[in-house]
Amino acid sequence: MIAKVNKNFKVIPGSEKELKVDLICLAIGLSPLIEVLRLIDCAQTYVPELGGWIPLHNENMETAVFGYF
Repeated sequence: MIAKVNKNFKVIPGSEKELKVDLICLAIGLSPLIEVLRLIDCAQTYVPELGGWIPLHNENMETAVFGYF
């Protein structure tokens, strides 16, 4: 389950959502963590402004590996 949180990181009631997925990768921190994408040979590009290597993706944030966003 995912949910929106307030500035104190408390769940905002009614914002909960259940997703039927195998894996969720969160974009937190100052540099991209793409180890999982490297394991599936996802194409990458180096963008220093974004913190380093990032996966290539389309306008819907889907990578070159079908079904991985």
